[in-house]
Amino acid sequence: MILGPPTAHELPQYPPVPLSDQQAVFDILVELSPALRAGLVFGATLLTGLTVLGLLPGYSSRTIETARRSPVISILVGVPAALSVVALSYVGIRLTHSDLGVFFAIPLVTVGLTLLPAWAIMAAVSVGNALSVRLGTDGFTAGLIGGAVLLGLASAQLLLFAVVFGTLVCYGAGAGARVLISGGSATDPSDRSVPPANKI
Repeated sequence: MILGPPTAHELPQYPPVPLSDQQAVFDILVELSPALRAGLVFGATLLTGLTVLGLLPGYSSRTIETARRSPVISILVGVPAALSVVALSYVGIRLTHSDLGVFFAIPLVTVGLTLLPAWAIMAAVSVGNALSVRLGTDGFTAGLIGGAVLLGLASAQLLLFAVVFGTLVCYGAGAGARVLISGGSATDPSDRSVPPANKI
């Protein structure tokens, strides 16, 4: 038996898999320097905050005040509320891969992409208000700047930014859901009316 020279087995060649839009955006964020990433997040937070506060002034103010008065309850309510919106958005993204599901996917994805950042911005303004009060200033403008600074600093580390942003989403979702459920009524106990029989 004559043995021929060893031949190398060629590995099958697979076409490169294109990156999704989410992976492409994530790669761009990772490649940016921490200072540049912080500046972009700061500017994006300011721009988004001005848009949200300008388009929804009444709802935003009530949500921010509700979040400031009862942060613990807002976070407890916000965890299932945020998870529900994320689940609906995920279902919408999955439906986009089918021909029949695109019609139903658009509103689901739109709701998620609208509510989650808006709630996070409102929570960031609430946290910024709490920080600005310690510096002797108050108001939505100071709160928005403080929240933008917080998110900008957190974006220096992507893992820290994910934790902070997720917490803000839950925080804002709880306060926003409470305002929606209450129909925009006052949640402060001092603002509630007292029945005549209980008045002294």
